[in-house]
Amino acid sequence: MVDTAVANDSRKYTDIQSLITKVNMDGKVAIVTGGNTGLGFEICKSLASCGAHVILATRNDKRGLESISNFVTAFNKKKLPLHILANNAAVWMVEDQMTEDGFEAQIGTHYFGHAYLTSLLLPALKKSTPSRVVWTTSAAETSGDVDWNNLAGVGYKSDFMTYCTNKLYGLMFARELATRLMDTGVNVYAGQPGMASTDFFNPKKFDILKISAVAQYLAQKVIGLTPAQGAAPVIMCCLMAPDELIDTSEGTSYGPKYYKTWLPRGLPNITNVDILAHQKPENDAANDPEACSRLYDQTLHIIRKRVGEIEAEQKGHKGGVSKKPEE
Repeated sequence: MVDTAVANDSRKYTDIQSLITKVNMDGKVAIVTGGNTGLGFEICKSLASCGAHVILATRNDKRGLESISNFVTAFNKKKLPLHILANNAAVWMVEDQMTEDGFEAQIGTHYFGHAYLTSLLLPALKKSTPSRVVWTTSAAETSGDVDWNNLAGVGYKSDFMTYCTNKLYGLMFARELATRLMDTGVNVYAGQPGMASTDFFNPKKFDILKISAVAQYLAQKVIGLTPAQGAAPVIMCCLMAPDELIDTSEGTSYGPKYYKTWLPRGLPNITNVDILAHQKPENDAANDPEACSRLYDQTLHIIRKRVGEIEAEQKGHKGGVSKKPEE
């Protein structure tokens, strides 16, 4: 039996190493997005070391819903179960790019991409219970805002505030997903890494004049957690038994504690204290179940509309493999 204090008392990172050695995942199948680098790579290593069959889902930043549909089609042809879906992939300040589906790149990659992927994989997850979805979130949700008239982020700058909004959307969607999947055997958890020193903030990826991005890069090099430590909350959510974890049906997540400031909302603890802490979000929207439900529904509506457009564009051409998302 795994020590439940790991979840409840925010023990040190070494407990995650102990957890990894105790868990046997032989015969379990996991999909990890963004698993080729950074936190995702650490998640994959940990799952594989426990015996899981790990599938890395990676793609070009600008490729969109069609590539996700193709991936799910290929996965389904393998006739494999699916026990863990780790929605981890994200991009950071990508020169104001848009995905081929018309989403701002950060919002399209981390949010709409994961929402679509999750909806398509729900049948596999439901057939493989007990199973789980684990969403890599961020304390940046504290500064995000819901733009009900432009969830796709059309015309947005790919800046820090857009990143915050994108992470807020992910947490809200995960909360509503957990609510809708309650008592199905599919659990939903969220883990946020705090400030981790990975190449995610590599200044070569963006305009050096984006001062906030450069500042973030320098800060994480000085005080950031290692990639393995940053991935620890997500790894814990992937490995611990459901009765030893708290799902995200109330917006809660695991990761470094927030701290209160004179600002209206909390900020991530830049000292990365209590990296396995469990806490509720600071953003009012993420604490509002009606807002989370509305966001979930509007998101799937936007995806269905775009998938329909893709199918129309492909009519008469080979390769029309797009699928409508499951509710």
